[in-house]
Amino acid sequence: MKKAMAVLLFLGALAPAAFAQEAKMMAPEQEKQKSIDEKFEDLRKALPFDLHGGAYLWHYQPFLDGAKPDTSLYYAWLSFAAQFDDFGFFFEPHFRDTNLRPFFNSNVWVQEIYASWKVPYDIGTLKAGKEYNRLGRFWDDSFYGNLPYFDGLKLDPDLGFSLENTRAFGKEMSVEYSAQYFTTDGRTNGSLEGGPGFTQPRATIGDKVSRERNIFTARIAPTYKFTDEIALTVGLSAMHEEANFSTGAGTPPNDMVGRYNGEAALSVGPATFFADYTIQSGHHVLNYPLLGVPSDHNRYVMAGAEYKWDIFTFRYNFSLADYHTDTRIRETFQMPAVVAAVHKHLSLWLEYVYWRQDPPGHDSFMDRSLNFVVDIHF
Repeated sequence: MKKAMAVLLFLGALAPAAFAQEAKMMAPEQEKQKSIDEKFEDLRKALPFDLHGGAYLWHYQPFLDGAKPDTSLYYAWLSFAAQFDDFGFFFEPHFRDTNLRPFFNSNVWVQEIYASWKVPYDIGTLKAGKEYNRLGRFWDDSFYGNLPYFDGLKLDPDLGFSLENTRAFGKEMSVEYSAQYFTTDGRTNGSLEGGPGFTQPRATIGDKVSRERNIFTARIAPTYKFTDEIALTVGLSAMHEEANFSTGAGTPPNDMVGRYNGEAALSVGPATFFADYTIQSGHHVLNYPLLGVPSDHNRYVMAGAEYKWDIFTFRYNFSLADYHTDTRIRETFQMPAVVAAVHKHLSLWLEYVYWRQDPPGHDSFMDRSLNFVVDIHF
């Protein structure tokens, strides 16, 4: 019995040392597991600025006669954000193999760059540089885009000054507002040329000569939270700008363009519904929707719904462009989509585009395609 007790005491004395040795042997393996993700986060935190980036790899599969499939790097991007007390700096360059649009000067461009200052008394953040204008709902969360975007109304960065803020009034109410003045456009929006076989630009800057100048925007959008799961946002915004077509004697006169927008969004748990409506007076192009016959009165709709379930986000987006000329022309755009967030640094997108135009006498497809996107980001 005494011998048995002695053996147990001896093994008990060895156990802590054995466990310590095993932990020591496991430490390099744990360090190895940490090195890929956690060490990268540690490196980012050690930098004097916040660093993010990513790339979109896009496969385009059209269902139109004569159209060919294509696989490309849509673009890669980096963003640098630094904060020094109340002052900040933001810089986001984009890169791709070819020019994103024919009017771009290069395949490398600056999407946004600005200095910022937090104005005292929570008035807002004042920015100076190149920044997106804030007309209506910012975006519909798609990859492919929508009709307001293709006409230069969304994701449109300009050069000037912007005051932006979101203020809370209690736990239920917050108000987002902005006031902006841009001296000129930023020359890098996503506006297209008209469509298959049609080479006229759909936005002012599309011909490399015309410019948008003296751009004013104002927006207010209060949000009310009924519960932790239900919130409603309703907003109003307006824009006024000069479409400058003058390039010398004999050129068309400038036109004053006004846009007025109403927006609404309802979030109910994992579901979101939104609508964005813009009225435009004045023409911002010379030859669209018809050659030599621009529309002086446009109507734009951007609407959609999404539902999040596990790693999946299901979406349906709709947009409309209604051009009032002597002969009314309308474009409609529908896009069901699903996004799978397979990793925090990787998402897979699948979007089906159904885009039609109804010119006088017949309807035609602008695009009908399946779009697969690999979204890599950090």
